[in-house]
Order: sequence, then C-alpha cells, then structure tokens
Amino acid sequence: MNYQEFVDSILAGLKEYYRDEAVISVNSVLCNNNGYRDALHIRYTWEDSKICPSIYLDSLYEEFGEGGHDIDYYVDTVVQMRKDYEPDNIIKDSVRMLMDWNRIKDKVYPILVSQEANDQFLEHHVYTPFLDLAVVYEVRVREDENGIASSKVTYSMLNIYGISKAELHQQALKNMKQDGYSMGDLMYQMLGFFADGADEEEEDIELEAGKMYILSNKNKRHGAACLLYEDFLKEKLGNRTAFIIPSSIHETLFIPVIDGMSAEDLNEMICQVNEAELKACERLSNHCYLWDGKEQKVKMAA
Repeated sequence: MNYQEFVDSILAGLKEYYRDEAVISVNSVLCNNNGYRDALHIRYTWEDSKICPSIYLDSLYEEFGEGGHDIDYYVDTVVQMRKDYEPDNIIKDSVRMLMDWNRIKDKVYPILVSQEANDQFLEHHVYTPFLDLAVVYEVRVREDENGIASSKVTYSMLNIYGISKAELHQQALKNMKQDGYSMGDLMYQMLGFFADGADEEEEDIELEAGKMYILSNKNKRHGAACLLYEDFLKEKLGNRTAFIIPSSIHETLFIPVIDGMSAEDLNEMICQVNEAELKACERLSNHCYLWDGKEQKVKMAA
C-alpha cells in the first residue's frame, strides 16, 4: 500500500467511525526547510471551537510500513489520539496556556534549523541567528508517553507575552539544560550498548582523534540544539578541536580532528547522506561546523 492509499484508507475508516459527528480533513502544514507535511484534523460538529490537534500521517505511514498492524489498527490509533484531547477542555486550556508567558516559560525550548532553507517559515516565527542557522522556539504544551504536543513561537505570540526576543532566547537556553544531553561513542551505540536505555550521559568517555561521537538529548528530538550549550561542550570537548557533522535536526556527530581530515571531504559526505538517508524536514545543514578548542566555541568550518 503506497502513502496515498494509506491516507485514503485512514480517511475512509474515520468517516465510517465518526459519520456525522466530526468533520475530517487533511491539510498541508509548513514545516522545516520550507517543506510540507500532511496533517489530519478531526473537528467535532458539536464543538464551538475550530481549533483541533494536528495528527501527522507520514509518521503513522512509516510505522505502518514496518509491518505488524493492519489499517484498522491505525484508524483506532487516530481515534484514540483525538480522544486524548477531549477531557476537561484540554484544547482550550492548551490555547490559553500558549498565550500566557508565566504558564509556558518553563516549557519553551530552542530548535536549530537552517536559516537559508526556512525563509518562508521564519517570516512568521521568532528566531535568533546562530552562524548560518536559526534558533526557533518550541513550546511543549504536553509531554507524555504518547509523545509531545507543541507549538512554535510566532511574532504575534511574542507580542502577547510582552517580553523581548532576547528574554525568550535566554529562557529557552535555561530550559534546554534540563533536557538530558549526552555524548557517547557512535560505534558503541550502533552496536546497541545503550539499547536498554542505560544512562550513556553518565559514561566518562575519553575522546580519541578520528572517532565519531554522537550528541543528542534523552528524547532524541531536536537534539542538535546542544550546539548552543557551550558549557556542556566545554566539559565534553575541552580544548580538543573537533569537526561537527549536522547529521539531522535531532543529533550531531563530533570527530576530534586528525591530520589529513578536511572540511571539504566531510561536506561531500554530508550532502550524500542528506540526499540518500534523510527526509528533507529532518535536514539541518549540508556542511560541517567546528568546535574550536582554543576559542571554546562553535564556528563555521573553513
């Protein structure tokens, strides 16, 4: 079953389930790198609010492609996901929360994206330049075993908060430090040494020149933002100079520099991997960066 057939089957199942009780639609939502994702919206006919959660179909299709469940399972999954927002006017409360700085200030986090590839998105969303990247800000409205419900901060939201962009940025960096970042040996993780959920961030690794180390947060979500966390990088890398490979918006790779290693070769590899392995919405950059051990900061790689 291809993606469109999957979507059509989900819609058919939902329309049979809800009948006249809900209006069901699929809408294109602008996402990272000026791409679009199909968001499923289920609006109950008996509700006065037009606001409803977005359920992204591409994620469900990926899981479906891995096998194990039939289409009815995913129809039931979507129904349950929508039901999770029914109790106690949770949607309306979430909207009120989003508009109240005092309620969300401990829930806002930074996300790194490409500045050049997100010109459309950045027109409406608050951002702070970082090298050739952009720091945007995400409010995690809900976090539970089913995932994260979030919203990006727009300029209109910032006006409602009554704070400056600098204040928003500093609060996001403060919250980021609670996000459980860790750096581990890439080969160890690929071999499954930490597959059982062990705390690899507690691992006192000894960096070796030429080896790859993976850096992300505990949720493996938007972990590339750790490039903003200079105290952590100073602790882990110290005065070692290392190339930084932006493997995705969720994680980065660090390679302590050895003789003969060039940024040009790494850039070629990054472009190939981005094209062959990553969805467009998960790409961060097509070139490497550098942790300068002398200056103790992240820089553009020459």
